[in-house]
Amino acid sequence: MNEAAIAALYRARSEDAIRETEENYGEACRRLALRLLQNEEDAEEVLNDAYLALWNSFEREEPKHLKAYLFKTVRYLACDKLKKRAAGKRAAPPIPLEELAEILPAPDTAEQQVDAQELAGALDRFLKGESERNRYVFLRRYFHCDSVGEIAAALGTSEPAVSVMLNRVKKKMKEYLRKEGFSV
Repeated sequence: MNEAAIAALYRARSEDAIRETEENYGEACRRLALRLLQNEEDAEEVLNDAYLALWNSFEREEPKHLKAYLFKTVRYLACDKLKKRAAGKRAAPPIPLEELAEILPAPDTAEQQVDAQELAGALDRFLKGESERNRYVFLRRYFHCDSVGEIAAALGTSEPAVSVMLNRVKKKMKEYLRKEGFSV
């Protein structure tokens, strides 16, 4: 079933909407939550909460892109759970995000936290200027937390080729952020 048909089920408040969402996107969402949380029970809880959030979103304002909304919600809920789990501890971010630590400034002060929104906008503009393939690789690695091997298999290329692509994009991103006035 396509995204438009699933959205129609949500608009009709049909319980089949959640079943179809699970059937179409459940495995990818579960994989994302598991990568971030490293715990099956927590991942299932996040997935159920994401489905509920998607259901409730149709009462307010229908998401433009159901799949993107769902993945963003899963990632947000998983990260929130990680923050709660790590409260009071110095927990490391998920591994792929460590790769960006040298590029992205850490929001240590209140001023830097406000700048985080500006940084998000700059990253969005940067990625829109990249090729579709570079965006795909970048998002698979740093948003979906896929391994380099998984990305290479999806593209039908080698792991070193994907690593080179990621390094080039990170280098370009670092330069772009400097030009935008961010200290990286």
